[in-house]
Amino acid sequence: MVSLEVVAILLSGISISASLLYYANVLQNANKTRQAQLFMNLYGTYHSPEFRKKWHDLTQRKWTDIEDWRRKYTQSSEDLAAYTSMLSFFNGIGVLLHRKLIDIDMVDDLLSVNIRGFWSQYQSTVYHTREVIGEPKLYYYTEYLYEEIMKKHNKLPDLGKLEYREA
Repeated sequence: MVSLEVVAILLSGISISASLLYYANVLQNANKTRQAQLFMNLYGTYHSPEFRKKWHDLTQRKWTDIEDWRRKYTQSSEDLAAYTSMLSFFNGIGVLLHRKLIDIDMVDDLLSVNIRGFWSQYQSTVYHTREVIGEPKLYYYTEYLYEEIMKKHNKLPDLGKLEYREA
C-alpha cells in the first residue's frame, strides 16, 4: 500500500512540474508580445510621413547603370541620406531577425513586398558601394533580410494557379 508520505511527495512533484510549465508558457507569451511590440514600433516608423516620402522618392528613381546612378543620386547629401537611411532601416530589421528578436512571419506579412522591391532595385548599388569602399559586409543584414524573405516567399503557392470555387 502507498503511504501518505509517498502521495504527498508525488503531489508536490506534480505541482512543481505544473508550476514550471505554467511559468514557461507565461515567459513564451511575454516574449511573443515583446516581439510584436518591437516590430509594431518599427512598422510605425515605416509608415511615418517622413519615411514614406523617402520610400516613394527612392523607389521612383531610374538609372541605366552604376555610373548613371552615381551621377544622378550621390551628389547631394539629401539623396545620400535618404538612400542610407532606407538601407539602415532594413539592415536593422535584418539584425533583429538574425538574432531572433522578431518573427519572420510578421516581417513577411507586413513588409515583404517592399523589402523584395527595394533590394531588387538597389542591390547593384550596394554591391558597387561595397567594392568602392572596401567593405564587403556593408548592409549585410539588409541582404540577409531579403534572402530570408525570399526563402519564405518561394514556399508560398503560386496565387495565379489558385482557382476560385463557390461554396
